[in-house]
Amino acid sequence: MKSSEKLNLYAFKRLFVILLVAVLVVCGAGLIACNIFVKLDSISAVYNGDGIEVGGALEKSKITVTAKYSDNSDKTVTNFELSGFSSETAGDKVVTISYTENNVTKTTTVTVKVVETNPEPVTLVSITAVYNGPEIEIGGTLNKADIEVTAYYSDTTDKAVTDFEVSGFDSSTFGVKRVNVTYTDGIKVGCVVEITVKEKTPEVANYGKYGILQQDGSVKITNTSYVQDELQIHFIAFENNLAGDSVFIKAGDTDILIDAGSTYSSAATIDKYISNYCTDGVLEYVIATHAHEDHISGFVGNSTVSGILDRYKCENIIRYANRNTTSQVSKDFEAKCDVQKQNGANVITALEWWNNESGRKIKLTDYIEMEIVYNKYYASPIKSDENSNSVCVMFNQYGQNYDNTNAENPDNDKYVNHYLFTGDLESNGERAMVQYYNSIEKPLPHCVLYKGGHHGSDTSSSQELMAAITPKLVCICTCCGDKKYNFPAQEAIDRIAVQTDMVFLTNVNVEGSSSTPLNGNICVTSNEKGVFVNCTNNNTLFKDTEWFNQNRICPEAWKKQEETTGQQTA
Repeated sequence: MKSSEKLNLYAFKRLFVILLVAVLVVCGAGLIACNIFVKLDSISAVYNGDGIEVGGALEKSKITVTAKYSDNSDKTVTNFELSGFSSETAGDKVVTISYTENNVTKTTTVTVKVVETNPEPVTLVSITAVYNGPEIEIGGTLNKADIEVTAYYSDTTDKAVTDFEVSGFDSSTFGVKRVNVTYTDGIKVGCVVEITVKEKTPEVANYGKYGILQQDGSVKITNTSYVQDELQIHFIAFENNLAGDSVFIKAGDTDILIDAGSTYSSAATIDKYISNYCTDGVLEYVIATHAHEDHISGFVGNSTVSGILDRYKCENIIRYANRNTTSQVSKDFEAKCDVQKQNGANVITALEWWNNESGRKIKLTDYIEMEIVYNKYYASPIKSDENSNSVCVMFNQYGQNYDNTNAENPDNDKYVNHYLFTGDLESNGERAMVQYYNSIEKPLPHCVLYKGGHHGSDTSSSQELMAAITPKLVCICTCCGDKKYNFPAQEAIDRIAVQTDMVFLTNVNVEGSSSTPLNGNICVTSNEKGVFVNCTNNNTLFKDTEWFNQNRICPEAWKKQEETTGQQTA
């Protein structure tokens, strides 16, 4: 090779080495520049675990640490350090986290909750019950509020509870009764409390034969049966000096009106009274006992006073099966019944009601029923006697211990009250009624209340009927000493007196007065607390009124009673 060629080759190799070194220097400077300008900027941490129990350890794996750099890049790192954590006590603990890279160290904190060691769950263990109420008589009810129940828990705590259940109480017989008490709080536990049921203490009258005067002035009738629901019976006093019937009955939410005398204008008096109780304008049952004006004219009204059948919607109208009269009031009444029928009322006669044997008893509430009572004149009317056509009705009010499966159960008398209404039925009809029920071996029951028949006429309240039903309470819609009939008759008073002196009457005739109440409106209320009488004018017994003492002779039965008891009511 020539020397000049060797020189060129050498020069080329030298130049290549220089260039290579230059490249390496530039690349190295870039790498150095990168290490110099991209730095660790900060770190953040998140704890992803649950609370740590006291004494527990903090798991590093439950913490996510993110490193953030000056060029806005970031990455998750694991080679961080923890400090400051202690689980000796419960609470929020601040843990310090540090991370070092390229001799740069950054720190942050994260909060970890330390909790108490989970205790055993608190559970209901048992209950106890103590009865703190009054003595309960046969047929009485148990008041849950009189039982004190305490619940006991697994952590030795206890508390009084009220949302417990009671079952198994029976007061139909006397003795110690085991009552089951249960309470549920997660689990259901129970216990037994013993409650003594005692024999019923007879109520002793201090106001007449069967009356107990109450602090509010009302009169309680002694030793009536244990019943449920509430039955109100209102004998309405008219604003005139005439005898007539109108009895409003409220059984729960059911409104019943038996008759609407005594005159056409009496519709206003009746409406004024019953509107306080029948607030929806609907009478579920209307009963027209017979076709005399002093029982139905108020249903009709006149040109100035609209009748009850105009003022109220009637769902059921039960009327006399027959009428002998051709009076205008009876025709008008029946015409208004037809209008009610066109408006949806069920209009039936007493005979149709009686012939429907399965429907003779109408349930008004869970414990109160209305029953049609036999009258032979439903089917065989007497042409000359309108009164004998009267619709006769019994209301039966039961207690919860009444044995419906066995009507012959001798204990049933303790759990039912009876209330009898016979319109103006005369003595012949009353005797036929007694004979019929005796013939089928189902005698008429003893009655707490009897609506005195035919305004106290001498042709009603026969000895046979009084002996059969033995009423404790008699209420009579009448006007004592009215000019036409001079009710009530001495004969009727004498027959009633054999059974009771608890007799109340609505009005009395006073010369020159358009209307004078004797007892006034008579309200009889029966519920689980008993049977009570309260009148708007006074609660004086008929035998103790001035009118009676001046116009009637005291029956021997009442004289003997006063001699025996040494009591005079006032």
